[in-house]
Formats: sequence, C-alpha cells, structure tokens
Amino acid sequence: MFSHKSQRPTTRHRGFTLIELLVVITIIGILMSLMLPAINAAREAARRSQCGNNIKQLALACVTYDNTYRVFPPAVEVLPNINVANGITTVDIRENWVMLILPHIDQKGLYDDIETLFNDRDKANANKDIANTTLKTELANGREISIMDCTATVLETLLCPSDLAARNKFSPSGANGREYARGNYGINMGARFARVYPFNNDGARNWGYTHNRGVSGIHRSIGQADVRDGASNTILLSELRAGMNSVDSRGVWAIGIPGSSITACNAWWGDDYGPNCLITNSDDIWGCNSDNCRPRLKMPCYTSSSGGDQATTRSSHAGGVQTAFCDGSVHWISDSVQCAGNQDEANIKNMNTRAQYMTVWDRLILSNDQQTIKGDMF
Repeated sequence: MFSHKSQRPTTRHRGFTLIELLVVITIIGILMSLMLPAINAAREAARRSQCGNNIKQLALACVTYDNTYRVFPPAVEVLPNINVANGITTVDIRENWVMLILPHIDQKGLYDDIETLFNDRDKANANKDIANTTLKTELANGREISIMDCTATVLETLLCPSDLAARNKFSPSGANGREYARGNYGINMGARFARVYPFNNDGARNWGYTHNRGVSGIHRSIGQADVRDGASNTILLSELRAGMNSVDSRGVWAIGIPGSSITACNAWWGDDYGPNCLITNSDDIWGCNSDNCRPRLKMPCYTSSSGGDQATTRSSHAGGVQTAFCDGSVHWISDSVQCAGNQDEANIKNMNTRAQYMTVWDRLILSNDQQTIKGDMF
C-alpha cells in the first residue's frame, strides 16, 4: 500500500499595509485630540473641587477659632505702638491668621514652635523682620528650631492644586537663601488700604467704619455675631495666586501682608475693584515689579517699596474665584460679578449716595454696610 500525506492548502497571513497603519494612527490621533479637552476639563474640575475643599477646611477652622474666642482670627498681629503709614511691612508683625488657626488644622506642633520663636524674639528685642531674621531658639528638650523651619513648611491644605506656581518658594532679597512656603488663600480685611497707625488712633486707618470694614483687620477682628449683614452674605476667605518668581511676595502663607495672606482695598475704594482685576498697577505688592507682574495672567501689580497694602482675590481657575463665607459655606464668584469701577464709581465714593450705589461685590466684602443681598446676585 502506498501511503501519502494529505496536502493542506497553505494560508498566507496578510499584515497591515503602510497606508492602513497610517489611517489607524490618524484616527487614533483625531480621537485623542477630541478627548483631550474633555480630559483636561475633568482634571481642572477635580482640582477646583479640591481647592474648594481646602478653603472649606480653613473657613471651618476660622469658625472654630471664633467659637473659642468670639472673634475670627485677626489678619495680622503687630507689636504695639508702631506707625507704618504707607503700608504693612514685615517689620514689627507677629502672627497672621494662618498661624493662629494652625491648631485647628492639625498643626499644633508648628503653632507651638512659632509662638516660642516670636516670644523669644520679642524678649531679646531682636530683628523683627520675619522675612530676613535668622531667629533661632533651643527648646527645653535640646531641639533647635528656627523661623525658617516653620515658615518653609509646605501645608497642603493651603495649596490650590490649579496654581502650579505655589510650589515655588518665596526667597526675598536679602534673606540669605531662606525660603518661605506659599499658600493660596487670604482673609478679607475690607475696602480700604492695609495701613497701620498708632493704636491710640484706631490702630488701622478707618477699618471699623461702616463702609470700610471687612472681617479681619490689623490687630483686631470681628466675630460672627458682629457680621451685621449676615454670616452667609459676607466673604471671610478667598483665593490668592502665588507670585511668579522668588521675590514676588504673593501667596506666602506665613507673612501677614496683602497679597501674601490678606485681601485688602479690593472693593469700592482704590483701583483693585473685584476678582482677578486687570487694571494696571491694581495690586500693591511687596517685591513685585514689571518683570514679574503679568497682566495676561490676571496678575498686574505695582511696586511698593514700603510694603504691600492692596490686593484683590485671584485664582488660576478660569472665570472666577473660590470664596468661603463667614458661616463656613463655599461659593464660586464669577469675574463678571457687579463691582466698582463702572459708571457709578463717583456715586459709590460719594458718602451721600454710597449706600444706594454699592455693588454686589462691595456688599460681599463689607460686613457692616447694612445692605441686603440675594444669593442669585452672585
């Protein structure tokens, strides 16, 4: 018998041609380009949500402080009997509001170190400029701490993830390499400049007046019970953007000056009228100059050699800012909110017609303007 092997037909495996491969790559590229904006939008929505959560936690810490002391933390504490008529500098200032609420955001150890350093500095009558001092002290357990150890501490609760510049630390001229961590939230001082006068002369220029007062001032503040316009109608905290280089003081959490951890003169008075204001020279910022103020990034500024005394709320989010009100609630405020600088500016600055022409933003900033405001207005 003859044996033979059955012959199976051979199959040829055909691959992709170059043209087919290019078509597939092109289709994938088109799909990716269509999906990328949606992905970026989703990421920004997540960052904005985290930013809102951060400011919520800080507001609740301020409310807890108020529950304990019956006032919100002052924007900044200063040594008594000082007179800085042209604006707050880092000389003669003590704790700012962020330092005072540290125990309420799980940073009691950091708070204790800062208090020890300030107390030792005052006893020794040492250099009082916290942005330049080499202040150090040794604790009873032998541990040495310095002001830089404290102020260079990065606190995630203070950082908005949308502001990448906030990861770059502040190192002012003459600080000999010392660095200071950034933050993205400021407390509402009110409608007038942040200027310190002797405490026998109201302490801060007209701060307590009806159409000037925000929530926290220099060496003074009010509590929820004193927010006559209602805690749900008055801004307590709002976003700040970090400086664009190492000498721009904006967004420094440990320094109590406007732009660093305070908003001031950002309502009817001055030229820094509302959120993300684009008016040339609107922010008066310590360390800012024409090289690092960027109007296209909504960060114009004016060089102030004597210290910052004016700064509005700014954010890296498109179209508005996150704010926290005195009741602890968080609200998104659009850049298009009604604010001063329009045709009613003269009437706003006229004491006889001011109440009638106060804008929505003015009323949100002021705690005692006695003007009603509805939620749908912002």
